[in-house]
Amino acid sequence: RKSACQEYVPDQYLLGWMYHTACGVMESAEQAFEWTYKAAVNNHAGAQYLLANLYLDGKGVVSSESAAVMWCRLSAEQGHVPAIGKLPALYEEGIGLMESERHHILLCQAAANAGHAEAQFILAENYGKDGSDEAVQKQFMWYQRAAFQGLASAQCSLAAMYAEGRGVKQSLSDAEVWYTRAAVRGSSLAVEALMKLK
Repeated sequence: RKSACQEYVPDQYLLGWMYHTACGVMESAEQAFEWTYKAAVNNHAGAQYLLANLYLDGKGVVSSESAAVMWCRLSAEQGHVPAIGKLPALYEEGIGLMESERHHILLCQAAANAGHAEAQFILAENYGKDGSDEAVQKQFMWYQRAAFQGLASAQCSLAAMYAEGRGVKQSLSDAEVWYTRAAVRGSSLAVEALMKLK
């Protein structure tokens, strides 16, 4: 706390995170916001991302979707992977204004390349809007990457592509494997699909 009070930015962020998670201190949404904000305005990417979530959830501050998007974007622009992944998801949910579809794709691509499963899934969905063979191949690739990370929605979509032979050679056994993995993760859609495969 002493170093945070002396304007040491990483410790300001750490203190904000500690108050947010009740790690070593009593949980305090107000203290979490105060310390996180101090670090965020000093350009700490992790603090900017946490601040975005505090604004989104209205913890320690009045909820503001526009502020959440602004801080998330600032964090993403510094290459903070969780923010890169969250920003496209916020836009998908209709939170914040996307400058263009191209900007959306670029954000998704950056997050997907950084290994963010949700962004990989969103990118695959975007490729699915294009009917070309090349787009379908890319859709399959991104579903596969997200599926291997354990994202149930991607596992379901990958299974469907195997079942239909879309973007890959048809394989009901591979479809069953991926539907089963998604079902284990709680996907009711996968359970229904498995029953139809049997």
